[in-house]
Amino acid sequence: MNDLFLSMFVSAILSGTIATMKDRSVILWTILSVVGGPIALAVIICLPSRKVATVATPVQSLADEIGGIADLRDRGVISDAEFALGKAQILAQPVPAPARAAAQPRMPNRAAAPVRSIVDEIHGIEEQQERGLISNAGAAQRRAEILARPVPSAIPSATPPTPTGNHKRATWDTYQPAVRAGFASFATQHGMEILWREEPGLEIACVYPIQPRLSFAINLGLEKGTIHVWGEGWVLDNRDLPSNEVGLPSDLHAGLNALVEGNGRLVIRTAFHRTEPFWVSLQIYRGGRWRTAEYQGGIPFPPIWRSVRISNRHDDHPGSPADSVQAKDSAILL
Repeated sequence: MNDLFLSMFVSAILSGTIATMKDRSVILWTILSVVGGPIALAVIICLPSRKVATVATPVQSLADEIGGIADLRDRGVISDAEFALGKAQILAQPVPAPARAAAQPRMPNRAAAPVRSIVDEIHGIEEQQERGLISNAGAAQRRAEILARPVPSAIPSATPPTPTGNHKRATWDTYQPAVRAGFASFATQHGMEILWREEPGLEIACVYPIQPRLSFAINLGLEKGTIHVWGEGWVLDNRDLPSNEVGLPSDLHAGLNALVEGNGRLVIRTAFHRTEPFWVSLQIYRGGRWRTAEYQGGIPFPPIWRSVRISNRHDDHPGSPADSVQAKDSAILL
């Protein structure tokens, strides 16, 4: 009997670990291993992994792009005026983020967005024209559309007007003005610097970098009516906006205010031998105790974890009763 229980326990531990590595349900396979023992373990070993491999997207240099459209001009595919317009578009493409911004962790499980190449798009139109798929007039019109696209600005442009799930008349891009204003207003409210940036999959993204009033960087992003907040080693995903007139959800806004002002903290719990946290909580110190404003949680596997608590420390807020509680709690290792 003892051997049977030992076999079930070992199978459950191994199945849960393998399920985590293969991005499958840890709870489901742990239960199946308790019931099925080595049989369930053998099944999870044979199943393929659900993790998607990230493939780096090749990036053409500015010189290559300009040389490509110069070749198109020399071959008579585009006119001198179109060459000048295309060159202006290429030179206006966003440059890579500075080293400090690049060091910020990217949001997990986000596929890299393909880099737009004007030359490749025009080559594609030329190939369709040669195969008779489009007429000369159609090719000229499509080239004009490509070269007339808005030049990227310091603030990422709006995504196509996709209908939202809440209202057929609303589109996701209608959320952008209020959110952009909300992100900027938050920086102004606390006298902080804000850097607009581009993040694959997000319509708007910004970072409040480390500065005199902020001891760690905070990133904010908008994706189809939801707000993402993340920083080094933590993520709060999918904070839904109640409408397209709201820049930040009220609970999230209150939590971030407290965090910047020194009356809030982040509690991050990471399972043993894991790198991504299974629990992130944004808390406010109020009425002599910590109260959770926002959280994102899961089930740890294995059920052993460590807790890290982060608070904002700067000259205006060198210490508070909240800090003393934090200092005591930060020594706990679960």
